[in-house]
Amino acid sequence: MSYLPFKHTLLLISFMFLVTGCSQKTLLHRAEQAYDQAGPFVNSNVTIEATGGVVTVRGTVGSQQDRNEIDIVMADALGQDNFTNELKVVRAPEGFRDTQLVVSPIAVEAFKKIQRLKPEGLYEFKVRQIGKSRLLLEGEVESSTVRKQVEEAVLSARGVTSVENDMTMRQYPSGAELYELVRDTLVKNKPALALRDARMRVEGSRVILGGEFPDHQSLDHVLSVIRSVQGVEEIDNRSRLNSESQSSGLY
Repeated sequence: MSYLPFKHTLLLISFMFLVTGCSQKTLLHRAEQAYDQAGPFVNSNVTIEATGGVVTVRGTVGSQQDRNEIDIVMADALGQDNFTNELKVVRAPEGFRDTQLVVSPIAVEAFKKIQRLKPEGLYEFKVRQIGKSRLLLEGEVESSTVRKQVEEAVLSARGVTSVENDMTMRQYPSGAELYELVRDTLVKNKPALALRDARMRVEGSRVILGGEFPDHQSLDHVLSVIRSVQGVEEIDNRSRLNSESQSSGLY
């Protein structure tokens, strides 16, 4: 039995590693290129690895159709025997949004928790995974109370251990700015005749309405318009109908 000299053996092993490394890099490049040309796949989180001459595709996709399409793309680019598809289908619930177009099981679970909670004062929200068991919460809420409720709902989701809460509270105009906004909205809705003998002032987020209105219909129209303005939390109606001294109280 004959043996190769030690230094020749080392050279042969090095050459084999070099060839294997090059072929794996080529496979990986080919797979990534094929995937990029076929995509983007919405609501997908896919990683591509090459080991031992075989490409493995892992992660999640939003539909079975996308998984099948990736199968076809990889088979065309690499050959059926040179890749393994380990993708899982995770369907996003209606309304689910993620800035990175990624669906992760724990983000979906947290999203459903918020949907079931349906807190009043939650205007919009997004949930995405930023760590193994950590989620980022974004959106806009009415108050710090609602912000806390949503955070607690997310923390109760299976697999979630921590939450980065970047939700902001909606800012409303008040005082002089709110007065101008109410006035402009009233002008736009044209209840000019109804407002001819009316008076209005604003204190914080509270609108105080005084003066005289010709009838109930005119008054109700003005009140309805004022209520529609964002930032108005209370209307103190001190107005009268014609010459009658009739106060309607708080609205």
